[in-house]
Amino acid sequence: MSASILPALSLGAGGPLVGAQGLGCMGFSEFYGPTAPAEARETLQIALALGVTMFDTADLYGDGDNERFLGPFVRAHRDRVFLATKFGIVRRAGEKSWSEVRGDRAFVRQSVDANAALLEPVRDIAARRQITPAQVALAWVHQRSRVHGLTVIPIPGTRSPARLRQNVAAATLALPDSELAALEPLAARVAGARYPDMSSTATARE
Repeated sequence: MSASILPALSLGAGGPLVGAQGLGCMGFSEFYGPTAPAEARETLQIALALGVTMFDTADLYGDGDNERFLGPFVRAHRDRVFLATKFGIVRRAGEKSWSEVRGDRAFVRQSVDANAALLEPVRDIAARRQITPAQVALAWVHQRSRVHGLTVIPIPGTRSPARLRQNVAAATLALPDSELAALEPLAARVAGARYPDMSSTATARE
């Protein structure tokens, strides 16, 4: 499944047009193994050529290194690029994380065992369509717009040009109702919280 140019969507009611999928840039500066600046720069250029116009960065990614890394790219394409970011997250200098993470072996093993079976429907669909499980998951996220009646723009992160092309290709993958029905219950069955409780932010938005 090859990548094509992303369609453009309106960001909110009357908002600007942006690519239907963004690019998360956190891994350009830290996490997910050693960084590769040359590969990351190539990924940025390919992303823009494929219609990706929203890029996620924040000062807490690499203690500001991520924003500095993206700076020249943003300046060169300022009329086409939109930035997604985070703020208000306190991270002390030198720390590798910014939230409480439960990483004891018993908790991790229990969560891994409980979640392993949830991958089977995703893998089955991927095998039938000869695509990756990640593409199945992204296609499902894209189709949330139909369920919720609002614009949904996923921002998957990668610094690999090959992974980027796979992700972009998933934006135009239509899952039939039978496959959506197989995937729909999975999120509610995931074991082990990944992020802190964000319900207060949702309440404030409403």
